Order: sequence, then structure tokens, then C-alpha cells
Amino acid sequence: GETAISLILAETFDGIFLDYEMGGITGVEVHKQAIATNPLNCKFIFLSGSRAVELVTYAAENKIQLLEKPPTRERILSAIAHVA
Repeated sequence: GETAISLILAETFDGIFLDYEMGGITGVEVHKQAIATNPLNCKFIFLSGSRAVELVTYAAENKIQLLEKPPTRERILSAIAHVA
């Protein structure tokens, strides 16, 4: 999680896939910290096997695509097209 935040703040990305369980902090926390520190123009998609209430609620409230693992190629491409 902390490594992801460092990379997000150091690099420029068009899109970022985040898992919920990222070691140390959740993908939700990574997203919150990333946009609080540097409001990005990149799009985020959650890709997770977790159905944690925090993740599902946060994704819905912030209009972030949430794909369940393992996603099909078609679901990934559809999610990317949706946020593009």
C-alpha cells in the first residue's frame, strides 16, 4: 500500500488498478491518500476478491468501478472503456 502511494505520487498514470488488500493499508486508503495529496486526472478501478463493506460502499459513493477477481478480459476492457 505505501509503495503504491509513493509510485502514484512520483509518476504520471492514465489509470490505476487497486486491490482492497494491499499489505499494510487498504486500496481505499491508497485512493484517499493519493487524491488528497495530489488530485489526479487518472482514473481508478478496484480489482479485488474482497467484498468488504468498506470497499463496496466507497467504490459506489465515489463512482469507482469495482471488478471481482478473477475478471474476464471483457470485464476489464468494459471497465476501462467506462472510465475513459
